[in-house]
Amino acid sequence: VFTNEGKYIKPLKDTMITISYIISDGNTALENSFEINVQGKTAYDYFVEAQAWLENDFIQERFITEDLVLPTTIGDNEDIKITWTSTNESIISSTGKVTKTIYERYVKLTAKLELDGSASSYEYDLVVEALDLETLTEQQMLEEFINNIAVSEFEKLMFNSYGNITQSYGFIHFYGA
Repeated sequence: VFTNEGKYIKPLKDTMITISYIISDGNTALENSFEINVQGKTAYDYFVEAQAWLENDFIQERFITEDLVLPTTIGDNEDIKITWTSTNESIISSTGKVTKTIYERYVKLTAKLELDGSASSYEYDLVVEALDLETLTEQQMLEEFINNIAVSEFEKLMFNSYGNITQSYGFIHFYGA
């Protein structure tokens, strides 16, 4: 809980500690100790740590090449719930399954943290790597192309963190804007 230098490290749970000290004037010394209950991390502490982890450490690379492991809780603390949403479930699902197409795809993935009625969210603007076209047959490329244009409705997304890039799902240049 306390280092010899006096640095405080909050324990994971409430902990009873003994603090011992010596007072000396050079000739005589008085030794004493006392016990104190130190409060462990609260749910709020875990919530703040989870937010920092999502913002700074979770997805470090914005260019996605494989499936993601999306946690639904943080470590041992199952009180904090994380729900994931994706702007394009067919490219990155809310469970982290990544599906590559013949084009790079831009997807906004959102993590929503919830604890005791409090919530915060963090968004990731991600780019999913395109399929390696050299590994596909002409038939597979044609099927991928058709799957990318055969949509019931064109949607448009804005990605501000990429310099206001816009992308329509299934966009094909000869369709026009």
